[in-house]
Order: sequence, then C-alpha cells, then structure tokens
Amino acid sequence: MENEFQVHPYLVSVADMEAFEDEAELAADQLNLMLHSAATQATAKHWQESDIITLIEELCFIWFREPSLTDLDSDEMDDYVFNVVRRMEQQRDDEDETLNEE
Repeated sequence: MENEFQVHPYLVSVADMEAFEDEAELAADQLNLMLHSAATQATAKHWQESDIITLIEELCFIWFREPSLTDLDSDEMDDYVFNVVRRMEQQRDDEDETLNEE
C-alpha cells in the first residue's frame, strides 16, 4: 500500500487568512482545496515528502500574491496545481541536467 502524504498539518484556518478580510473563509477553503490537490497529484507521481513540502510552500507563497486564485472552481484549481507541479518537475530536471554536465 502506498504511503499517502499527510497534508493536514499544512492546512490553514480562517484566522490564517485574515489578510483576505471578508473573504477569509473562502480563502481558507480554497487554499486547503489547493493543498489537497497538490498532495494528491504529487503523491500520484511518487514525489518524496520533502518535494511535496516544497510544493506546498510554493503554493502558499503564490496564494498570498495572487488573490484572484480564490475565484477558481475545483477543476481550475486542479489545473493550476498541475501546472505548478509540471513547472517544478521541469526545474528539477533542468537542475539534474546541469549537475550531470559538470
């Protein structure tokens, strides 16, 4: 049986989203949806736990800089996460290639 990454310690509360003021509950729900999607996608790709944590940190960083993400529906959220996952994989592959060339 595959070990599932435990996303629960990384989930946020409404209090964590006070920067979103009246939209704090929506922001918390949407970010948590994004984090669940990230954990699911990265686990399916057999990512290491440290890489999943890096992904979660990246998504949280993006979240506070792109408030419009709260407007995404669940399919759009999954697509957004998929694109971030793909970008991180490409960066990792590029770094591996650079190390192999040295």
